[in-house]
Amino acid sequence: MKILVHGKEFKRESAPVILKVFEALAKESCEVCVSSKFDVQLKHHQVFKKIARSVYEPGTRLADYNCFISIGGDG
Repeated sequence: MKILVHGKEFKRESAPVILKVFEALAKESCEVCVSSKFDVQLKHHQVFKKIARSVYEPGTRLADYNCFISIGGDG
């Protein structure tokens, strides 16, 4: 399954919960692709260094993905 993930800036204390989302997706052998903006946030937190992911830029064709996950905010 191919999953898109987007999120907002987050605090260090939220990192373990977000990491569990990525670990659950990896356990199910999901192909994870994160938004370029969210990838910048992930790079600020060392715990995400080993998480396999690709990055999509604005304008990328997203129709080939099965699901979109929004992390944080009120969405």
